[in-house]
Amino acid sequence: MAVAVGTNGNDFSFAPPQQLFSGPFAATGEASRSYDVSRDGRFLMMLPADPNSARTTASIIVVQNFIEELKRRVRRPGQ
Repeated sequence: MAVAVGTNGNDFSFAPPQQLFSGPFAATGEASRSYDVSRDGRFLMMLPADPNSARTTASIIVVQNFIEELKRRVRRPGQ
């Protein structure tokens, strides 16, 4: 949505909102947004992932006791 805004001295005015885009843009939650606007007015909008694509699920590896594991795997000279 966009709203034209105007000022004249101490007066503030705005026009009715107008829809700029429509489509299945990704909604990532209440506090986040699926777009961003740069200083020059260009924008980036995120589309949801295609459910028919062959992507795999994202994963993360957590290494507990990293320093101990590193010491166990790396030999120091003279050992």
